[in-house]
Amino acid sequence: MSERYGKLYQKMVDMLEKLDPEELDLRSDRRAAIDELPAETLASMWVDIEATNGVSFSNNDGSGLGIDEAVAAHIRAIEAWLDSLDAASRN
Repeated sequence: MSERYGKLYQKMVDMLEKLDPEELDLRSDRRAAIDELPAETLASMWVDIEATNGVSFSNNDGSGLGIDEAVAAHIRAIEAWLDSLDAASRN
């Protein structure tokens, strides 16, 4: 799982570099600001796998997604967002 998210993270960094190379210089400052957020605060909506997928993977009644399926859907959603950013940047 961590390998899949590692690849996704690199795609996100690559897109950031493409869209705003100067933003990369601010990564350490942004990271420090995130570290100062109160506990349980999300730095991005993309961090919340259930919100991104629009469904729960932990429903007690079995109606939710399994963890592997939820992770795959989460990664696909973020990749689709990155693809839309890429397409918009070419227009």
